[in-house]
Amino acid sequence: MQAFAYQNFPAHKADHEKLLDEIRDLIEVVEETAVRDIREDLSALLEAWFSVHFQTFDRDFHLAVRPQN
Repeated sequence: MQAFAYQNFPAHKADHEKLLDEIRDLIEVVEETAVRDIREDLSALLEAWFSVHFQTFDRDFHLAVRPQN
């Protein structure tokens, strides 16, 4: 994305960082309690994130860098 000088790169990267922060939060809960099964929470988080991210950030990036005819 940086090679394409994609203007929305900071927001795109921030969305990835937000996902990683949420995953880290789930990991902390597991480490603190050692009893919680996070599989359902993690699955729901990833499903929701990928659905929105692909339809917004990734779509916008591909539209921005595709060759214009």
